[in-house]
Amino acid sequence: MQRTSLICVLFLLGAQALLAEVAVDPAALSVNQLGLGLLRQQSAGKNAVLSPYSVDYALAMAWEGARGKTREQMAHVLGYPKVDGSAPLSSLSKELAKVPSEGAEPGPDGCEPLRLDIACRVFAQEGFAIRPSYLDLVKKDYGSPLELVDFAANPDDAARTINAWVADNTQNRIDKLVSKDDVAGASLILANAIYFKARWAKAFEKGSTEPRPFHLVKGESIDVPTMTERADVGYRKAKGYTAVSLPYDGGNLTFLILLPDDPAGLLKLEAEIDAKTLGEFSRIETRSCMIHLPKFKLEPPTLQLNDPLKKLGLTTLIGGGADFDGIAPGLFISQVLQKAFISVDENGTEAAAATAIIFLRAVAPGDHDFTEVNIDHPFLFAVQDTGTGACLFLGQVTDPR
Repeated sequence: MQRTSLICVLFLLGAQALLAEVAVDPAALSVNQLGLGLLRQQSAGKNAVLSPYSVDYALAMAWEGARGKTREQMAHVLGYPKVDGSAPLSSLSKELAKVPSEGAEPGPDGCEPLRLDIACRVFAQEGFAIRPSYLDLVKKDYGSPLELVDFAANPDDAARTINAWVADNTQNRIDKLVSKDDVAGASLILANAIYFKARWAKAFEKGSTEPRPFHLVKGESIDVPTMTERADVGYRKAKGYTAVSLPYDGGNLTFLILLPDDPAGLLKLEAEIDAKTLGEFSRIETRSCMIHLPKFKLEPPTLQLNDPLKKLGLTTLIGGGADFDGIAPGLFISQVLQKAFISVDENGTEAAAATAIIFLRAVAPGDHDFTEVNIDHPFLFAVQDTGTGACLFLGQVTDPR
């Protein structure tokens, strides 16, 4: 398991001509590009949350064993700068694991101020021969050990083993990622789990939480529990939207919101954002603001990512045409699954996600001045590392109930 005290939660949208140029890490561009592509296909005007970092991390592990046109296509679609060498995600994960919190003290409840856990594992069929060079590489660069299970004779137990590992590495926030039907007949599963929890630098007073109107996409208004606090936060007013980033305690962590001016403008902003802009919003100037933020918790069903990944250009990734000879001969991906969770309340933010890539063997081919920001209609959100601009989680809230 890799653990760090650096996380950043960002809520981002739109491009801005006046935005100062910020160098965006190549790995962050890869993560953000993948996340935006998947979010646009998942959202459809509804609540959504996913972890582009977790998906990209698992795909990077698969890419390490890809060969030929499969490797070239993955590098192109995922934005890897080089076809040879290691994926940039391996270096990003090492950077995340290095960054400590500075001056952070445990909260009144004794909880750590911020936490990021990233874990990977290779689950393989007993007796299935994986190239030793691949196992050495993913253990060294991704911290991913090998665990043997019996997908063939006992898929029920194999699924329970994987789900127990996921639950253990997400603080039980993700308790079922795969079913016995998902894993039956598998030869190999690459799994990734990510968990983070952070408290606000300045907590919202629970006594200030009260029902306030939230305007839905179709124009209806509902009353939802809304937190209120005056604080120094990142703020930028741009054409068509407002960006606000709320800092977390104990490290370089922010919760960034991109709120369209038009309550019905979420899809437009979502369409306009790009990976580079997403990364550049990791640092914006501070202003004293009165924030009204709805509490919310999202826990959507497991996402089946086969078709979304194909639509992004990974046409040879899934099915008998793929080449993963660097892992073992004859492998192909049958499914890419992810399940995610996020909760935002007066204390801070908690989020988790897990991804599984399932391989089969081929059988066929100012002190008194403040700005009021009322987040009272749909908005996008992401979890982002401000050092690189990489989004660890990405989603949107259209109905916080």
